[in-house]
Amino acid sequence: MALELKKRSKQYLNKISPAIDIPFNRGRDIFGINELPQFLGEGKNSFRIKPRGIIQIKGEVRIEVLDRAGNPIYHEVPNYKDSDNSRLISIWVYNLPSNKNYNTPDGPATITIVGTTISNETLRWTYSLDVIKSKQSTSNIVFKTLPSVSISSSVETFTNKNVSNNTLTKVNDLSEVYYKKSVYGDTITLEYDANSNFNQEMVGGRVFGTIDSVTLFPRLGGGQSQPTNFTASVVEVLSSTLMRISPEITASDNRSEGSYHTYEYSDGTFEIRTEYYSTGSDSSTQNQISFANLTLTNVNPISGRVYSVRTSIKSDGLSNSDYSVIGETKVENTSSISYKVPIPTEQLNDPKTLRVQFVNELGSVSTTELVTSGLVFTGGNAYIAGDQSLITGSFHIGNTVGTGIEMAGHSSGYLKSVGYDGMTAASNGTGPGGFMIWSGSGDLSLGVDQYPGVGMEMVSQGGSSSFYFTTHDGGQLKVITDEFFIGTEDTQFISGSNGNIEISSSFFHLNPKDDEAIIGGFVITPTAISSSATISGLGTPLAFKSNGEITGSSVLIRQRISSTNYTLFDTEQGIVDARNNGRQLVSDGTEYIIQNTSTGASYTQVASWPITLLPYETRLGISFNAQSVAVGAINSSQLRFYIAGFQTGSGKYEDFDSEQMLVNYSFVASANTTSSLTLSPEDTNYIRTIPTELEGRFCELRLKIKNQPISGTATGTYAKVKNVSIIATREFGGDFSSVKSDANTTRPSF
Repeated sequence: MALELKKRSKQYLNKISPAIDIPFNRGRDIFGINELPQFLGEGKNSFRIKPRGIIQIKGEVRIEVLDRAGNPIYHEVPNYKDSDNSRLISIWVYNLPSNKNYNTPDGPATITIVGTTISNETLRWTYSLDVIKSKQSTSNIVFKTLPSVSISSSVETFTNKNVSNNTLTKVNDLSEVYYKKSVYGDTITLEYDANSNFNQEMVGGRVFGTIDSVTLFPRLGGGQSQPTNFTASVVEVLSSTLMRISPEITASDNRSEGSYHTYEYSDGTFEIRTEYYSTGSDSSTQNQISFANLTLTNVNPISGRVYSVRTSIKSDGLSNSDYSVIGETKVENTSSISYKVPIPTEQLNDPKTLRVQFVNELGSVSTTELVTSGLVFTGGNAYIAGDQSLITGSFHIGNTVGTGIEMAGHSSGYLKSVGYDGMTAASNGTGPGGFMIWSGSGDLSLGVDQYPGVGMEMVSQGGSSSFYFTTHDGGQLKVITDEFFIGTEDTQFISGSNGNIEISSSFFHLNPKDDEAIIGGFVITPTAISSSATISGLGTPLAFKSNGEITGSSVLIRQRISSTNYTLFDTEQGIVDARNNGRQLVSDGTEYIIQNTSTGASYTQVASWPITLLPYETRLGISFNAQSVAVGAINSSQLRFYIAGFQTGSGKYEDFDSEQMLVNYSFVASANTTSSLTLSPEDTNYIRTIPTELEGRFCELRLKIKNQPISGTATGTYAKVKNVSIIATREFGGDFSSVKSDANTTRPSF
C-alpha cells in the first residue's frame, strides 16, 4: 500500500499574538534547522531541528505545515533521534490516483515553527516552499524499523518475439463496433456488436476506424461534415465486448477559432482494425537465466521516498571482494515490494551475499541496507544469439583453466585439444596426441605444420593411430588404425581388424576370417563356389566345385544382345538354348513341281510333314531350293509354308485346327528365262516364329506352290521346290544377326 491516510487539525500558528517573527537565518540558528528540502515531493519529506541554546527555548516547540489554501499538510515527529540527538520532522505529501480528495494540492506551502523563550517571549519562524507532487521526495531515506527480506531462486526461459524488419510483428483483428461515451465518466468506449473479440493483449495497441457509414452525435453544426476515419490507442479492455480508447473522436469547429467539437456516440456499427502484438507469435528458446526473487516487507521509512532498490552481489568465497550491482529496480510507494533480478552466470553455484539498498530519486542511498549471506543460485546458461558474435582470442571448455578443449579465433579459427601442437609433434612423440578442426583461410600454422583449406585431424601420441581430412589440393583422407568399422551391422558395412577386412552389403559379403565371400546369390570359398540359398532335400541351388563339378537345382543363365534378353539355361523350366542347339524336323530331297499348268491366284499343296514340337521350342528354321521357268511368257511363282495343329481326342483322325501361314516367298521368271531362289540360315527370312498356341503340340507342316503365267500360255512354264530342310530351335539359337562377328572373336586360352 502507499502512504497511510492521515490528517492533522489546524493550529493557527500563523495567527498567534503577540509573537515575534524572526528572520529565516536567525530562526535556523535558534531552532537548529537542517536539511530543509527544496520542495515537497510525493512521499515523506523531512528536515531536522535541534535548538542550539543561542536563545533558550522552554517547553514544546510547535510545528505546522499549511498548503496554498491554508489547510494543514500532515506532518509528524517520529520517536527517533539521530546520532547528534536532532529530531526528524516528516511531512507527508499525497498523490493518490484512486483517492484524489486526499491529494496534497500543488503550489506554495508554509512551514511555521513556534517556540517560547525562558523570558516568555513567543518566537515564530516561517519558511515557504512549493508542493510538487508529480516529483518524488528527495529527502534522505531513514528507517526507524528495519524492513524484512525473503529471497528465493528460479530459472526462467527467454521467449523470442516475432520480429520483421527490426520491429515486432503485429496482428490485425477486424471488428464491428458501436462508438459510445462511458456512463461512468468522460471516457470513450468501443462496444463489440457480436460474439467475443477483444482481449487483454490489445491494451497499448492501436485502433483504426472508418466511420463514413455511420452518423456521429451530437452533430457538428454549420453544415460541417464529420470525419471519415479516426485513430486511437487502446487504454483498457474491460471485457471481451468492451474496450476503452483515447483520444475521443473530434473535429475542428470553424465557427470559432481554436474550437473543437467532440462526438459522443454513433447511430450504428462500423468496422475497426485493431493492431497489437500477440503472444501467440512468441516462440520458446533454450536461453535460460537464473533469477533471485526478492520480497521486501515493512518498507516504511519515516523520511524520504524509496525511488528504487539497488541489488548487489559478492562471493562469500572470495576474500576482500566488493559488491557488484546486478539490479536497480524502480518501485512504487508501498510497504511491500516484490521484484526479481537476473544472476550473472559467473555468480552461479557458489555461496553469495546479496545486499539490498534503498535509493531516492536523487540517487542518495539510505544508510539502512539489508544483507543476506550463504545464498547459492543454480541453473541458467550462457546463451549466444545473433549472427555477429565473434571470438578473437581463446575460449576454453573444461573444469579447470588450461585444460580440455580450446576454441580460438586465431587465423580464421580452430577447435583443438589444449596443448596439441600439430600432427608432426604428436606422431614423433615430441608433443601430446589430440585433435583439431580448422578453417585455414587465414594461413593457420601449428608447431611445424601448416593447415590450409578446411579440415580435421585426430592423432594419438606416437602416431600409431590417426585420422586426417582436408579439402586442400582436391581433398585428402587418411586413416591409420588397427581396427575400424564403417556402416551398420544389419545393413552394410566395411570393417577391419587382426589383418582381415570384411565387407558386407545386400549383394556382396567378403569374410576372410571364415574363408568366405558372398556375391549376389553365390558363396565363394577356397574350394567351391555355390549358391548361398538352399532347397529342402536338394541342397544348394548352384555349386561350382574345385574338382570342376557344377551342380544346381535352380540355375538361370541369360545373355543380353543389343536390347534382347535370351534365356540360355533354366533348370526350373528345363530349357537349354544355344546357336548350335536345334532339332531336325524335316529333311526332304524330293523335287515338287507344277508345270505346263496355271494355278491362277490359288496355291496347290504339294507336300506335308507331320511333326511333334517340344515344349519351349519357339522358332523354325526353313531352308530350300526353288526355281521358276518361263517360255514365251512371264511366269510369277510363289511358295508358302503353313502349319496346322492336329486335333486330339476321341473321334479325331486327321482333323486339324485352322492352318496358319508361316512364310510366303515370290520368285518371277521373265520370258524365256529361269529364276532361282535358295533360302539358307544367312537369309533374314530363314527363322519363323512358331505360334504360341502350337508350342509343344503335334502338328503338320504344309508346302503350297502357285504357278501363274502373267502373259501367254502355261505351256513350257513350271515352278519347282526341292531339298526342304526344317529345324526347331529357340530364340537364341534362331538369332543369326551376329553369327559372323561372333565366329571371328578370339576366345581366351586356358
